[in-house]
Amino acid sequence: MVNDAVEQLFRPYGPVLGKQANISVAASSAHVDLASDADYAPIVTAISDGSLLELSADDDIGYRWSLAASGETVALTATATVGTAAHQCKRLYAAERVVERPPPGALGIVAIGATATVLRVTVCSIRRESLVKF
Repeated sequence: MVNDAVEQLFRPYGPVLGKQANISVAASSAHVDLASDADYAPIVTAISDGSLLELSADDDIGYRWSLAASGETVALTATATVGTAAHQCKRLYAAERVVERPPPGALGIVAIGATATVLRVTVCSIRRESLVKF
């Protein structure tokens, strides 16, 4: 029997109403509390279910999942010798798509854009036991 996490990779879902959120990203770092807006509810549910998310952005961004609801910052230029490790982030290039599972307990996402842009987060998998509710 295939592990549910592996099985999710082989049955991706596209965006449907209530399973996708667009997050405004500015050219300055912002910590988005995912519980702060009802539009982010599908993301919160997906994180607690262990579902996969697809992230894409209209322009380059840096981001990192956070186990806190507020207080963190990131910088696109932070390296081991510039800035601090606390400011380092993953780079997502314009029009690139990445599929990942946020860490369990993630309460927010910290993001910064090369310019003001939109981060599109789509729930793209469903756990086997949740298929009945879909």
